[in-house]
Parts: sequence; C-alpha cells; structure tokens
Amino acid sequence: MKQYLEQLKKEFGGHTDFSEKRPGIYQLRVPFYYEDGDMMDIFLTTIKGEPCISDFGLTLMRLSYTYNIDTPNKDRIFHRILLENGLHENDGNIFTPIISNSIMKTLMHFAMVISKVMSMQYWSRNVVESLFLENLEEYVDEYLSEFLPERNVMPLSNRDDLTVDYAFNFGKRPIYLFPIQSHDKVMLTSVAILEFHKAGLPFLGFALAENYSHLSSGDQKKVMSVSDSIFYDFDQFKKDAPERLRRYSSVN
Repeated sequence: MKQYLEQLKKEFGGHTDFSEKRPGIYQLRVPFYYEDGDMMDIFLTTIKGEPCISDFGLTLMRLSYTYNIDTPNKDRIFHRILLENGLHENDGNIFTPIISNSIMKTLMHFAMVISKVMSMQYWSRNVVESLFLENLEEYVDEYLSEFLPERNVMPLSNRDDLTVDYAFNFGKRPIYLFPIQSHDKVMLTSVAILEFHKAGLPFLGFALAENYSHLSSGDQKKVMSVSDSIFYDFDQFKKDAPERLRRYSSVN
C-alpha cells in the first residue's frame, strides 16, 4: 500500500493528499471532480488481499439524490457501464484493482467511469432504444423459442436492404416481426412489407411499437395499413405474443 501512496505523491505532485480513515483505508484527495464541483470520493484499500481503488458506495449514494437505479433497465445500464470498463460492484461499492501497478492510470480510469455512472440521468434516448431492442431479444430467446425465431432475415436474396428483424418459421407461413421505435423505422418497415408483398412472398407482418402513442398520426396510419397485427408496446407484446403467434400460425 505504501508504494502506491508514494507513487501518488510523485505523479500528482502538490495537487494531491491522503488521509487514513481507518486502518488500511486511505481517502485520496486527487483533482477529479463531480459535476457540481465537489471532489470525487476515492479511496485506496485492500479487497481480498489485492490493492484496489474504491468509492465505498458513495457514488451511488450521491447519485440517489437526483436519480434512482430503481428499474431492471436502469440496473442493466449501470452494470453494463461497469462491465464494459472493467470495474466491479459489491453491495453498492464500486472498485477496481490497481491497473499495471500504476495508481495514476487506475485513478484516471476510475474517475472516468464514475463520471459515466453519475451522468446516467442525462443519457440520450438512444440508450433507451437500445434497451428496447435488447429486452426484445432476451424475451424472444427465452420465451418464444418454440416458434423457431430467426434474426436479421433477408427474404429477397437480391434486396439486402430489406431486412426482417425476427422471422418466426413455425406455421403455414412465416411471421415477420418489426420492432418500431422511430419514424425512420416506420418507413423502413412499410417499404419492406410492401416489397415483400409485391414479390409474392407468403408471410404475415407483425409490428411491435416501443410506444405507439409516441408515433405521429401519420406514422400510426402507415403501421396500421401495412401490418397484419400490431403490438402497441413491449408490455402488451410480452402478454399477448405467444397466444397471438399460435393463433396466426394456422392462417393460410
């Protein structure tokens, strides 16, 4: 532990300090800051015999003042941030072993990830959309495997621009499922379904809106006009999809 404290002083010069809060736990005062200007809560300690940088749960406590990780989606985002950046969490404590024996490199990386966690409340709609697609994939894999799903199917070999997100090949004709979360996806789905019909393909087209009420009236009409069946949101899909797929499987 002593070598890292000495390294800390050497690499940060006069811009850092530390104090021993409890035996073997050192609070580091280093020039990394939260958005409000407060210095980040960063500690040097030992976890399972390994020197680590930790926040001792203070990041999530601070985040909870303005934003709660209180849904499965938010929890998934949080743990994805940690996983993709090589950090760990145990009972709210975010930590990482010292990287390559360099406390400077470790602190810079740790502070960057803490900033990402603290900015979860500002994440763009793109994250929500990716979660919609991720949740759909997980649900299809876990609950709809009996309907023989295939992903990213191209029914027309000469039109690789027309892709079906999910094809269920279990009935008299395949059911094509198109998740829709934007105007662009409405347009792509409409074109694809019309081109498949024009080519004489036997299929049924299902649309799954992330939130049908958030689509414009024009987009709602387009989806309604080209689809054989519509799910108005993911909750309805989870509730009705198995029964609806079975029912439509006998359609000639």
